[in-house]
Amino acid sequence: MLASRTVSDLVAGSGVAFADRGPHVLKGVPGDWSLFAVVDDAEHPPPAPANPPPRDDHDLSDLSGRELEVLKLVAEGRTNGDIATSLYLSNRTIERHLSNIYAKLRMSGKAARAGAAARFSRAQARLVHA
Repeated sequence: MLASRTVSDLVAGSGVAFADRGPHVLKGVPGDWSLFAVVDDAEHPPPAPANPPPRDDHDLSDLSGRELEVLKLVAEGRTNGDIATSLYLSNRTIERHLSNIYAKLRMSGKAARAGAAARFSRAQARLVHA
């Protein structure tokens, strides 16, 4: 199957691979057109993803002891203020720890807190059942 550059650009990142077949003159269509052929997966593996996949639960080992302590309290549903009070730290210090945790777990955005808490809970459950 042959496709134009537009089609190959539209499906970029989908895992469909194309081989350049060079410029062609198409009957009834003005100008030269770059055509591409769909390549079989066996011939051409899909490109590696531009963004690495999220890290797995075992990557909690990248966190410091204090970061794990903060994350445990987040997983319990505690607010930053509650965490700061219970650890005798400032709110700003808790925010910095959380920022470091999210960066190490490659999480961002509004769901980062819930995602980090869920990841911690799954890791703890796996340790209990191991």
